[in-house]
Amino acid sequence: MKRWMLLVLGAGLLVGCPDDKRRIVESPFLFDELERAELPPTTIQSDGCGATTPISGTDRTGPLDSRYDPVQSNLSGLLQVNPCGGFGVVFRRDSDGQLVYAEFDGDTLTEETVAPIASGTTSVQFGLFYDDACTPHVIEGTGTGWVEHTRQGVGSWLSAPECCSGVSMRLHAIKHDANGVVNVFGLQGTSIYRSTWSEAAGWDSTELSDPTTASFDQSPDWNFPPDIPPENFPALEAEILDVAVDASGYVHVALAMNRHLYWARYNGSSWEGEVVHFRPNWDTDAVRGGVSIAVSSGGTPVIAANHRRRGTAGSVFEAQLWGFVRTPTGWQSDLVVGTSEQGYVGNDGNAFTGGAPVIVFDPSDRAHIAYNDIAVWHNAQGWSDEAWGQLRLARFDVDTGWRKTTIFGQEGQATTAPSTLEELRHPSMVLTPDGSRLAFVAMERITQGETLIYETTNAVSYALVFCTASVVPDE
Repeated sequence: MKRWMLLVLGAGLLVGCPDDKRRIVESPFLFDELERAELPPTTIQSDGCGATTPISGTDRTGPLDSRYDPVQSNLSGLLQVNPCGGFGVVFRRDSDGQLVYAEFDGDTLTEETVAPIASGTTSVQFGLFYDDACTPHVIEGTGTGWVEHTRQGVGSWLSAPECCSGVSMRLHAIKHDANGVVNVFGLQGTSIYRSTWSEAAGWDSTELSDPTTASFDQSPDWNFPPDIPPENFPALEAEILDVAVDASGYVHVALAMNRHLYWARYNGSSWEGEVVHFRPNWDTDAVRGGVSIAVSSGGTPVIAANHRRRGTAGSVFEAQLWGFVRTPTGWQSDLVVGTSEQGYVGNDGNAFTGGAPVIVFDPSDRAHIAYNDIAVWHNAQGWSDEAWGQLRLARFDVDTGWRKTTIFGQEGQATTAPSTLEELRHPSMVLTPDGSRLAFVAMERITQGETLIYETTNAVSYALVFCTASVVPDE
């Protein structure tokens, strides 16, 4: 396979030659160095997908009340592996505002109510973990700290405040480290609160301060061209994008400042940081289409990101799935997936993919990245519109490189227009500790109409989609 040409620019930062960007090909040369053993090629075999309907009625118009969005945009934690078998997920039921815990395997799901929405809450986040006895614990972010709901028996839950009562923050992620310690992260701006839980020690909470205070290389300035109003684009302030924990218990974060992509690690007393990807100009972006971070068993941080490029008028003309790997000589990048496949495209073509990536490693440090394909089109007025849908999985094999599988298929705007637009938002993925099975959860949204961005009163139907799959050797 052809490698992407790289240039070394100061301080070990590796970036692609601008003149070669259009000739990048998918390459596994970084990820094959992460695997601890050359494993035989394997195939993902679907165990089935099902759906439940947490949204009241079959159709509604306008945006969801943010309190009742069934899965919000949690980056991790709402989906977990049940150590006694199967998988668990927690979500909001829109009809009554109840927090729901569900267990599933294949296409079968059982639900039970955990608690009603907290009184006066205006923004809710939630996640899940299991203790050694396979008892589920649901963490509910109330906007001022979080509450722990512990299952006492089927349909019976005990609720108690756990952390940071009165502190204005949002629950961000729940991650397990290699030693079985549960890490719950909350954000107050870019300051990080961390609560850890283990069977032996129970809960312990601490504030890790702000990773943007780490010593980074100076980020270059860039300006919007005169015909592109900056107010048409998301804010440029610093943002924590994702969090991971390594085998030593150190916290790693992917973060954005001025839409440049950075990595930082908390070493127990302070933050250290490095540049991952400088944004060369206003029209190139690796932080707004989804970013996920994971750490290999050897301590190597890896970031999956949606890399987007725009034309001079502001329309996206390319979106790809990139992987960034920290190496002894600096951060390097692989193109993982360059085009959408299996039919999910818009009228602007198949140059759009890699939305909302989620990356995990199996026990041999083989990378798995779940992502959306993206359908892009221009409406009758010439404005650019896009939908993110169908769930795909890119999984690395040393012998064959990146192997792609469709987990949940949908049709893109080029096929369904003008009657419906199909999306699958906020995908989550987990992998069993032995690497033999995967589970996925995402929110399916079907809109009756021709646009998602410029019309907010179209009828919309929702379903929570859940899927499981097994990893089997190639025949």
